[in-house]
Amino acid sequence: MIKIIFSSFLMLVMILWNGVSLADPGFGRLFTSPEERATLDDLRKSSKETTLNDNPALPEVKEMANLPQEVSMQGYVKRNDGKKGTVWINNQPVRENSVSEAITVGSIGRNTNAIPLKLEATGQRIKLKAGQRFLTQENRINDIASGGRNGSPESSLLKKEIP
Repeated sequence: MIKIIFSSFLMLVMILWNGVSLADPGFGRLFTSPEERATLDDLRKSSKETTLNDNPALPEVKEMANLPQEVSMQGYVKRNDGKKGTVWINNQPVRENSVSEAITVGSIGRNTNAIPLKLEATGQRIKLKAGQRFLTQENRINDIASGGRNGSPESSLLKKEIP
């Protein structure tokens, strides 16, 4: 019985040993070395995001061709650690205070759940909550889930300027 267990164990070790020797030697380490980690940390700290405040030379888009038929907001993540939050506009993640697809996303407020947005093609400023969409042709905001049964041009979420 012991011979069977020992021979099975020996066979397993030999199989594993052959597998290790056949491994790609260029694979490298699983974890980074302290020098590589320091380099990655330096790159992370020194990388800049392009925002409206950082790059005033961004071209202003005033063409009506870039005006989307609707602007929908699926949700947002508000961060408390001082880093920028993320807003999902038209199924795309966008950092606050940045531009995506001719839509400027403003700052996420502390005590509000409506996110200020600006349509670059028209200059129109709106505020959307998660699960809402703005229909540009009809100039109204409605809930995505309701299929458009609420909202009007006089909606309280339409604003003149982003605070």
